[in-house]
Amino acid sequence: MIDCASEYRYTRAVITRNHARTRMIQLGWSQRRAAKHLGITQTHLCLVLCGKRESRSLLTRIAQLPPAPFIPYGSPYAKQTKTKA
Repeated sequence: MIDCASEYRYTRAVITRNHARTRMIQLGWSQRRAAKHLGITQTHLCLVLCGKRESRSLLTRIAQLPPAPFIPYGSPYAKQTKTKA
């Protein structure tokens, strides 16, 4: 008979840093916007995604992010690019 603790350990999905990063990109999140949405700093998010800091709970929260909200062009929150004349 398998006890509950070992059964939970084998059925729980493991979220990797690469999976979390890929998920963010697929959903349209930048590190800065995702960090703000998650209530953490962009530096902390970067350190977790680069593997310099461990946080399985944060990786799980990243994997559960909804699609990024649409920001229309010309909005003060949209990233503006400069062109050379």
